[in-house]
Amino acid sequence: MIYTISSKDEINYNPKNEVEDVVRNVHMILRVTKEEQPLMREFAMDSDLIDKNINIIKNKLIGLLLTALKKYEPRALLKNLDLKLINNDLEVILEIEVMV
Repeated sequence: MIYTISSKDEINYNPKNEVEDVVRNVHMILRVTKEEQPLMREFAMDSDLIDKNINIIKNKLIGLLLTALKKYEPRALLKNLDLKLINNDLEVILEIEVMV
């Protein structure tokens, strides 16, 4: 089944099943920037993407997310990535398939 995750969505910190746990983990990967996570400095998104061209951001995000999901949440497969820029606020929208 395909699930849509937005960087603007609330994170469910109390997952009730394995699918919700996978979605929560993908949210965390999407929201945490590199060097922000103690003892796992390579975890999550690269903060060097700030103020870059939207096409560059999309291409780099795809690569970063594929690598991060493979390493930290292999139960999620990235199916689609879309970016929306509204009033200089970037929203990242992912479609993932959960493999449980």
